[in-house]
Amino acid sequence: MIITTFCMMTACLNEAEYLTAWQRIATLIKPGGFLLAAEALEEESNTVGVATFSSIPITMTTVRESLSLAGFQIIQSIEDTFSEDGPKLGSNEKWHFTIAKKI
Repeated sequence: MIITTFCMMTACLNEAEYLTAWQRIATLIKPGGFLLAAEALEEESNTVGVATFSSIPITMTTVRESLSLAGFQIIQSIEDTFSEDGPKLGSNEKWHFTIAKKI
């Protein structure tokens, strides 16, 4: 099992690199193994505390397509927005949480 939270969209410069990153991660998981991923959606930057990171503005469609092309079957995917009065993780408004299985 590999867990990644709010880092793939900042580690890549474009959608092609985003797909390649998932393909590389897929090589680390045995067939039948799991991936838990959380990402900010549609953000060009991500601020955590005082640090701001550039980000590619991925969509949920990009996430699903990239994981599928990397050899994952999505088990469950949740897309949501942070409420104004609730807790937030950095500057993100929209996010997703995905559970996928390596096929």
